[in-house]
Amino acid sequence: MNTTSDSRNFLTFLTLFVAVIMILALSAGPSSLTQNTAFASGTHDHADGGWTAFTESADHTLGAGKYYLTENVKLTGPVEVSGEVTLCLNGFLLEGAGESYVIGVRNGAVFTLCDCNSYAEHKFYKTAETEAAVFYEDESEVPAGAETYTVTGGVIGGGNNEFTGGGVYVYGAVFNMEGGNIAGNFAQNGGGIYLGGSSSEFNMTGGNVIYNEAFRGGGIANGINTGGGYGTIDISGGTVSGNTAAEGGGIALGSTSGYDQKVGGKLILSGTSEISRNKATYQGGGVWLAGEAEFELNGGSVSYNEAPYGGGVYAASRSTGKYGKVNLVSGDISHNTASVSGGGVGLKGGIFEMSGGSVVNNEAAKNGGGAYSEYGHEITVSGGNIGNNVAGENGGGICANLGGLTVDGGEITDNRAGVYGGGIYSSANTEIKNGSVYANFAVSGGGGIYKCADTDFRMSGGSITLNTVGAEATGSAVYCSESDNFYTDKLILSGGEIKATDVNKDKAITLYDYGLTVSGGYVDGGVYTTGDGSSPISVIGGYYSEETYIPEPDRGYITVNTDAGLDADYREGYPYAVYLDGKLKLGRIYNISVVYDGEPIEIGTELELSVPVDSPVIFEHKIRGDTEYSAGLPSGAGYFDIKVTAISDFVNAGSSAKAYYEQGDYAELTSFYIAKASPERPELPASVTMVSGEKLSSITLPEGWAWSEPDESYNIPGDYSVSVEFVPEDAENYYTVTQYITVTVSPREGGETDPDEPGGSTDPDEPSGTTDPDEPSGEIDPDEPSGTTDPDEPSGGSTVVPGGSENDPEGGVKPSAGSDSGQGGAESPEGEGLSGGEIAGIVVGSAAGALLIAYGIIAVLYKKKLIAGAVLRKLYPFIK
Repeated sequence: MNTTSDSRNFLTFLTLFVAVIMILALSAGPSSLTQNTAFASGTHDHADGGWTAFTESADHTLGAGKYYLTENVKLTGPVEVSGEVTLCLNGFLLEGAGESYVIGVRNGAVFTLCDCNSYAEHKFYKTAETEAAVFYEDESEVPAGAETYTVTGGVIGGGNNEFTGGGVYVYGAVFNMEGGNIAGNFAQNGGGIYLGGSSSEFNMTGGNVIYNEAFRGGGIANGINTGGGYGTIDISGGTVSGNTAAEGGGIALGSTSGYDQKVGGKLILSGTSEISRNKATYQGGGVWLAGEAEFELNGGSVSYNEAPYGGGVYAASRSTGKYGKVNLVSGDISHNTASVSGGGVGLKGGIFEMSGGSVVNNEAAKNGGGAYSEYGHEITVSGGNIGNNVAGENGGGICANLGGLTVDGGEITDNRAGVYGGGIYSSANTEIKNGSVYANFAVSGGGGIYKCADTDFRMSGGSITLNTVGAEATGSAVYCSESDNFYTDKLILSGGEIKATDVNKDKAITLYDYGLTVSGGYVDGGVYTTGDGSSPISVIGGYYSEETYIPEPDRGYITVNTDAGLDADYREGYPYAVYLDGKLKLGRIYNISVVYDGEPIEIGTELELSVPVDSPVIFEHKIRGDTEYSAGLPSGAGYFDIKVTAISDFVNAGSSAKAYYEQGDYAELTSFYIAKASPERPELPASVTMVSGEKLSSITLPEGWAWSEPDESYNIPGDYSVSVEFVPEDAENYYTVTQYITVTVSPREGGETDPDEPGGSTDPDEPSGTTDPDEPSGEIDPDEPSGTTDPDEPSGGSTVVPGGSENDPEGGVKPSAGSDSGQGGAESPEGEGLSGGEIAGIVVGSAAGALLIAYGIIAVLYKKKLIAGAVLRKLYPFIK
């Protein structure tokens, strides 16, 4: 045994160990490796002199300045903010004492919460006996039967306030939240955050308010029990999720009792923000508001929330005449559930105005799958879409009881009701001015609209079409029922279109002791009258037919059951089917989902026309955006406009009824869509294998398939989900298919690395770390790959960092300090900078050429987990 050589090797190895740890320590600065990863993403540099480390203090006060956590902090009392304060959670936990709020912001202070490390993980637990969350570092302390919650990133948690604000209390001040989490807090009002006072503001652009609990406002409460004070909540990013309360699982604004009825406050939701997966045991799973409070949804979403009343949003009021208001401009209220009524929106004296956005895919066990109004003030729809909602009983789209309902635009479509009113169920004064109610379904009647009670139903525009009812029901478009004043309460049609879907099976309108006056518009599909009294019908204009004429189904003329009586003017003035304007009524052209199949469009299946069969028509089409039409119907995939034109007059001489059409009337369908079809393609293998460092292009895929990133390679062994694409030859009519397959990467034999990667491959014939004997002592042969340093590159280039990069948690190359500027400088733990040349001097002076060679060996040993990261870190104090 050569003891001298072994000692020298051991000394070289030890020196290298020290040098490597110094380099890693200098690269990391004053933070841990985890924190350095977050800083590299461009948030904060806490070592720049403008930040102060936050620790538990005796006076529990934060004066103006910027603070950051360096460890988890358990408070003994609430922290009060004074002046303009920024607190970076830095991935750590700021835990309350469990007897009050965690942070108080008052008297004009401005508090900004952020977090530059979103990767840290914290767990808290709740039992039936404890209201607030408890954070345990030792899981052996967790009580039996406790629920476990995991939060990633910095957290303000553990607050437990008997009154208002479990996490953060804001009064007459501003709270800006840019990141981090407010989680696991409890209060009577505002489990996570409470705002009081008319000048209070909460502005949220990021972060999460999650898993908090309260009686009212599980996540956030604004202006509750403050005697007239209220603030503004503006959420343009971030999430309010997983919170619970009796009223307002996510957010609550205003009050309904005593003087507090005047309390308002405003909530604005926009951008990418979410109020989701919250739960209320009474009203307003996502949002609850009352008094003069207002919720403006101008983007973002309220989704997957639950409550008995108002699964998504609930607006209430009391006898003072102050109404909570919901204003939907854009964004969506979707996938919410009510175990009683109001799946998307519930109102009890509140106001709902909708000019855009969507209320879709909500569900109520009883009434109002999309929106429900009880003792309502009014619902106004002028735009947007209320669609695909479900009610177990009445009003799949909207159920309006009392108050008023106005539809002046938008679409109410594809809703379902278990009893009446697939699109709308209304006992309120109802007016349809514009928009469309189509393709809804009700089991027992009123597929489009079910109208009841002693109020008028007026229609001056819009359309009610393609709605359906159950097998034994009537009134596929409209069902009007049981008015005590049927001589004065009527369906008054002065414009628009009401059409039955199948006149052989059903009538467009069913009147049950309810009047009808037609002065304009278009009734297509029949009227059925029934009841104990009579349903007076007066036709003074519009499109209507004599009762003795039995039409062909596709003509669309209506018949009237005269058993219940008719207005005398009907027979005398209008013995024929008439159009007052004398023009052909082409009506709508309806598109039923079409996918490219290489064949021309089929009329009646792929394209439905409301056109009398006896009237010859011609078809033309153009690509959307073009100005010139081409003859016929389109056949290829894409967006098209279709034009249908009547080309002749005709008189139906085969019956006593006559219809006159004027030459040249036409109808258009814009944005007719023929979707691209799925191409035939060979099957992909479930997985493929490759050696680390190889490019994906080296693996041959089945014919037609190609790698999305063919030059991509993987240096770390393991399984990767990688995308591949199939591009069809006929790309105009068939779409490109993207799938994912598993690529299993195995290490190279002998530990070789990819020669295309930094460091090159190691010559298996040379001992690891061998220096060229022809080179001066201490200089590295540039032809040797291991540990090679490019003399033209600045020192301090790339460092192998245990723990990996942001995108590669298992390991990888991360720039050391100074690599951005190319100067190579790096801060020491005390903040003094070292240049790249000085670092290189340390390395070369410590162990000459062998140092850099051993550096590569340690990197490989660390990567193969033969050296623990903890060992490297423990050597740091000795070097320092």
